[in-house]
Amino acid sequence: MTVLIVGATGLIGKQLVNECLSKGWQVHFLTTRRDQINQLHGAKGFFWSIDKALIDEACFEGVSVIVNLAGTAVSLPWKKSTKRKILDSRVNGAGLIYEALSSIKHHQVTRYIGASGISGYSSDLERWYDETYAADAPTFLGDVVRQWEAAAQRFESLEIDVAVVRTGLVLANNGGVLTQITQPIKMGLGAVLGHGKQWQSWIHINDIVGIYTYLMTAQGRGVYNGVAPNPVTHDTMTHAIAVQCRRKIILPKAPGCVLKVILGERSALVLESQCVAPQRLLNDKFKFAFSTLDEALEDLLPQ
Repeated sequence: MTVLIVGATGLIGKQLVNECLSKGWQVHFLTTRRDQINQLHGAKGFFWSIDKALIDEACFEGVSVIVNLAGTAVSLPWKKSTKRKILDSRVNGAGLIYEALSSIKHHQVTRYIGASGISGYSSDLERWYDETYAADAPTFLGDVVRQWEAAAQRFESLEIDVAVVRTGLVLANNGGVLTQITQPIKMGLGAVLGHGKQWQSWIHINDIVGIYTYLMTAQGRGVYNGVAPNPVTHDTMTHAIAVQCRRKIILPKAPGCVLKVILGERSALVLESQCVAPQRLLNDKFKFAFSTLDEALEDLLPQ
């Protein structure tokens, strides 16, 4: 099997490339820098530019599955220009791939798997979300998710099966949210943000990669929640990380109102609450390697 991975140099993408190669699959990837076409050993790179609407159509040769993980990081300060990049990198990127496929023979491409986010679900301290709930959050990120998923669903008009993965907080030991939380805790500066009761639906990096490889060969279509089966509150996660790092949380909680003043609209990243279940994956008997937070932290933050 030959797979085209878009966003192959990101946190998930790098590990997904390696996992596909370990299975003996051929991997193509897109890069915005011509000098990095050969940067991923064992994979074949091709140039594209969303801004210039350019894509090397040779990237589709022999490809049966497309995995699109590309998108500007939402952790960057939300200036007006940055918010536009966050949206355009996702919607216009998928659109460029769609237009390119529309103009060539693409019968061998049978599946398109697009990344998405659980931030599409409205913030709620009590509701438990499975895939039957719509992405109806009345927020900037909610709008991004809706347009992102709509861009993915367009591929169905090309007779390509589509699945989207609404991903939670990805925990890894080489970057991402876990590093951002762990560093201040190790310095004795860790604190619970807001009231701490907001739900955080997380997933170990190995499991989110496993979900993508599973969906490459499965027949399922539509929305999948890419989270572990056991979400926790922010308070619980913060203290669990501190215990694993052999530190204590001694600072008082950071008031939500102060965070909103400092971070503005971006405070939603740490204050909103989504308790999410990977119900479709559980129904499919998908095996999570790390189903509890303690298991994940013991693996990622060994003492």
